Amino acid sequence: VIYSEKLIATVKVDKGVDFEILDVTSPQKIIPDVKDAILAINLKNTGSKLAKEIKLSLAAQYPFIPSGKSYFISELRSGETKDAIFHVDVDAAASSQTYPVDVLIEWKEEDVSYTKTKTFGVPVEKSPTSNPLANLANLRNEYIVIAAG
Repeated sequence: VIYSEKLIATVKVDKGVDFEILDVTSPQKIIPDVKDAILAINLKNTGSKLAKEIKLSLAAQYPFIPSGKSYFISELRSGETKDAIFHVDVDAAASSQTYPVDVLIEWKEEDVSYTKTKTFGVPVEKSPTSNPLANLANLRNEYIVIAAG
């Protein structure tokens, strides 16, 4: 006689604090040579524990120059989201593309310190030129009429 029994056990993994960047927004277009542009990073604690004394440090590289590198959040409960606000300048020679930006997150969880780095992309767009004749290379199959007056 063969005896067989199926045993099932459910194991819950407690992942503590875990962060996710839900969104990065700016109230203005990020263009070359802009000064003091705002980046709002929407951070969510997707873990199961409370994060305290959260410090976010923007580790921006070319073409961004942060003008306030750290943002502090006193606590972030499980499932809670908060915005971290950073100000950046953009180099005038930046080309139109999405540039990677790292944010270093430091926090305490039950009096133990942790760090984690998250990366996101920030698009830089060329600004429209104020002189329509200065950007002739972008015109295709169009005629320019100059009237003498």
